[in-house]
Amino acid sequence: SMASSIENLFIEEEYTYKAKLPFPQRPGGVLSEEKGGIRYQVNFKGSQALCDLSPFPGLTKTTLKEAKAVWDQLFTKHLKNVESYLFAEDYRSLSLLKEKTQSLAPIEFALFQLWCQLSPHAKKNKDREKAKSGLKKNDVLSFSSWINFDLKTDETLQEKITLKVKCSKEEVSAFIEDLKVKQKDFRGELENYQLRIDGNTGWQASDLNRFWKELEGLGLTHLVDYFEEPLQNYQEYKKLLQGENLKAIPIAHEEFLEDYIQ
Repeated sequence: SMASSIENLFIEEEYTYKAKLPFPQRPGGVLSEEKGGIRYQVNFKGSQALCDLSPFPGLTKTTLKEAKAVWDQLFTKHLKNVESYLFAEDYRSLSLLKEKTQSLAPIEFALFQLWCQLSPHAKKNKDREKAKSGLKKNDVLSFSSWINFDLKTDETLQEKITLKVKCSKEEVSAFIEDLKVKQKDFRGELENYQLRIDGNTGWQASDLNRFWKELEGLGLTHLVDYFEEPLQNYQEYKKLLQGENLKAIPIAHEEFLEDYIQ
């Protein structure tokens, strides 16, 4: 019934803010020195989450007023849809809400932020990571350290060794080449590792797609635990959704919310 939905899911707090940008930005020829929007605190089954509704001038034609009107509709008339999205296994099922969100990027990004914080599936993955990371060393390597990394074989290994490797957009091609070399020369050793590839919000959707396709070609997708915050901005995530391969490219979002909002 609608009533149970409203008890389970509601906006606890909303406030309008303006924040100075670290430097003036001019997407689409529109100069902005500050960013404005609305922060919402949403309560879902007793858990709280924050999200940010803030159309960026030049990136989108939508005004804050228009975005807020659609948002208000979602949280009055379409709560059931929002609730079922928050239960969705995959954040990409947002595309099923297209007519309700009117495909507005600021709305979809705000819902995506809520999914990352409130979805049982997102939480389960985080808890699994916590449980797993207790067992293993999770060294962070720069890409150049990874190239020279001495892969070890250890017959007594109970758990795979998890490594986090930072990889900029410029290093993507070299990473692929390096994996080809390691696969050829150290196939057995490579199998002992799980890689978390940190794109540091620098990649485009095309980089991620290319990396994943190459891994598939090499039969190495199982090496990747996840890509951490690989893409530059929400527009790139949207491109990923529109791409052909809605495959299970594993993506983790950790600290992104505060970074985007600050």
